[in-house]
Amino acid sequence: MKDSFGSVFNLTLLFAFILVVSGFVLFGVNYYKAFQVKNNLLTLIEKYEGNVNNDKFKEKVESLVNRVGYHPGQSAIDSLQNKNENYWTCIDEEGWCYSYINKSKWKDGQETRYYDVVTFVSTDIPLVNRIMGAFKFFQVTGRTKPIIIRK
Repeated sequence: MKDSFGSVFNLTLLFAFILVVSGFVLFGVNYYKAFQVKNNLLTLIEKYEGNVNNDKFKEKVESLVNRVGYHPGQSAIDSLQNKNENYWTCIDEEGWCYSYINKSKWKDGQETRYYDVVTFVSTDIPLVNRIMGAFKFFQVTGRTKPIIIRK
């Protein structure tokens, strides 16, 4: 009887260890996807000079999201919008949000603008979503270089 109890305990420890390691690996993969999408979004926003309504921009973002396999879920986007109602503009289909900050004018009168981008790390574990869903740890943020707004 002693050996059977020890075996069950060892198997339980092994199972718990496998779950923890698998969770870290899955989180790392999802964090990498969010980080890659964020960096490519910043590059595209700079390339299109902040025109996020451009059709080519939208096509490239859609193909990027599909290529990477980035699907964060709606709950992360909703939590960000509920906290800062007017600050972020979210693209729900692709799962990312952006905002812009107007900066002072240059000497020749041109305005500059920074864009902030937020992507989300997907966590599809219900218990983790309830406990840690609102933490910024699950958000990947970035800012563009100054973009000159041409009028």
